[in-house]
Amino acid sequence: MTRPKTRVDCALEEVKNELMAAQYSFVPFRSEHEGYAIVKEEVDELWDEIKKKPKERDLEKMRKEATQVAAMATRFMLDCTGDTYVHVSTLRVPMETEKSLFLLLLTELEAWKDLRPEMREHPLMKHLGHELSTIIHRFRQKYAEQKDAKE
Repeated sequence: MTRPKTRVDCALEEVKNELMAAQYSFVPFRSEHEGYAIVKEEVDELWDEIKKKPKERDLEKMRKEATQVAAMATRFMLDCTGDTYVHVSTLRVPMETEKSLFLLLLTELEAWKDLRPEMREHPLMKHLGHELSTIIHRFRQKYAEQKDAKE
């Protein structure tokens, strides 16, 4: 038997969804400075709403901005603070290992494409498919750049 969702559960679910959407759409923070700037931008947007006269405030917009602050702060934790999380796109491996990894990723992407459509629509599976596609795209770009450099 599962317990009913609390307000905290609902809020954390909103933050998780916002975080996953950001990870789906954008590369990891490239530095602590970039992460800070993005967190600050979200805080400033929340502050802009808070500064309004109480009757002019939009509670939905305030909630959305607060959710984005929490999501970006969480992303900062994941992308910028230690080795508890490693984003695949930041891995550095020898070229032969990289080629093997590329072939493995292509195989995994093909397996993902073979999933039933309703399974591919699950948020985690959509995220996985996007991550695989993004990494493969980066590999292809890198190989194209290396090929151009040789010519």
